[in-house]
Amino acid sequence: MILDVTLYRFVAEMQANTTENQFSLNGLKALYEELISEEKSLQFEHKLDPVTVACSYTEYENYEALKDDYPWIASEDDIGHMFHTVIKLEDGGFIVNETGDRQK
Repeated sequence: MILDVTLYRFVAEMQANTTENQFSLNGLKALYEELISEEKSLQFEHKLDPVTVACSYTEYENYEALKDDYPWIASEDDIGHMFHTVIKLEDGGFIVNETGDRQK
């Protein structure tokens, strides 16, 4: 049996099972859309595991905050080359896929 995960359920599960304020509401919406898009393009269904998602993705408020963790990133344009997935948020923030880290 497969249970479709709606945006509402995804947000609720992530908020209930991850560190408080780890992801903004806009970040969770963008991450949900990215995961759904990935499922469609790869014809693969994700299992909803909030802990794995929280360990795989990190939200940064802006480029400067990301650069604090990754000081070797020379410019904002380089972010897409450094990570497997980069989600640009409407407010200027980013969500990056830590498991796809290409910096080494």
